[in-house]
Amino acid sequence: MNDAYGGFGALSLLARGLAGVDVEVQALTGAGTRAVLTGRKLLLPEGTGDPKLRRAMLAHAVAHLRHSRPARPAHGLKPMGIAVVSAIEDARVERLLWLDFPGLHGWFAAS
Repeated sequence: MNDAYGGFGALSLLARGLAGVDVEVQALTGAGTRAVLTGRKLLLPEGTGDPKLRRAMLAHAVAHLRHSRPARPAHGLKPMGIAVVSAIEDARVERLLWLDFPGLHGWFAAS
């Protein structure tokens, strides 16, 4: 993958610039369709060939690195409650990232 934002090396550099820390970006093998962030390692699904989608996934992960506290307990919440809290947290961290980097807003907009 050698396009401007699609290669994992280029994505790692982009993540480093946005997050301020080293982020290792690798392919997620298997049937997964969602990105997985564990610590400072981001696994992107192999089937995501669209560079804009990969860039948005990376920016979303960086937003969580910068603005989320990891491993909040979810005990006592039902599945719908977890889904609602997760959606609110996703919107919150993306909004904070947009405030940090105003030009990123368009990365999340549908084209």
